Amino acid sequence: MPDNLLNKEVIQLGNIMYQKVATRGGTIVLKSIDLPDMPSSYADGSILVSGTGGYALETPTSLGMMNVVEVSTATTASVQTYYVCNNVSVVPITLPATAPVGSMIGILGKGAGGWTCAAATGDYIHHGSFVSLAGGAVRSTYYKDTMLLLCITANSDWAIIWTNGNIEVEVA
Repeated sequence: MPDNLLNKEVIQLGNIMYQKVATRGGTIVLKSIDLPDMPSSYADGSILVSGTGGYALETPTSLGMMNVVEVSTATTASVQTYYVCNNVSVVPITLPATAPVGSMIGILGKGAGGWTCAAATGDYIHHGSFVSLAGGAVRSTYYKDTMLLLCITANSDWAIIWTNGNIEVEVA
C-alpha cells in the first residue's frame, strides 16, 4: 500500500470505500464501508474474513483466489495461478499433468512476444466449439491477449471460460 495512504482513515480501492481499523506492524487492516460483509485486505495479500465466529486470516488461494506470477521463460503452470507473460519472444506455458476439476489457470500477455499454452500429452483444451489436438496448444495472436482456463475433467480437459483478444486453437 502506498505510503501516502498510511495516514488516511478512509481509502477508496476501485469502487469500494474502506476504513482503516488497525495497524499491525507494517500491515494496515481495512474494513469495507460500502459492503460491510466484504473481506478486508492486508498488505501482504492475505484477507481478514469476519464471521459469526470472529475473524480468520486466510490467504487468497485458500479463498479460491489466484496467485499472480510474472514469467519470461517456458513455465509449467500451477493451478490457481495467473501468469503474466513478459518477453520480446513467445513465452510457452504448459498446463500441469495433474489438476482437480474446478482448478483455474489464467494467462495474460505483457511482453511483445505473446504466449502459447500447451496441453500435456493426451490432454485437450476446449474453446467454444473448437477442441485442441491431444497435447495441442492455444496461442495469443496479439501480445496483450488474455484467457482464463477451467479444468473440467480431472487431469485431462481444460475449457477456456473467458478471453480478451483473439485466441488461436490448434484444432483436431
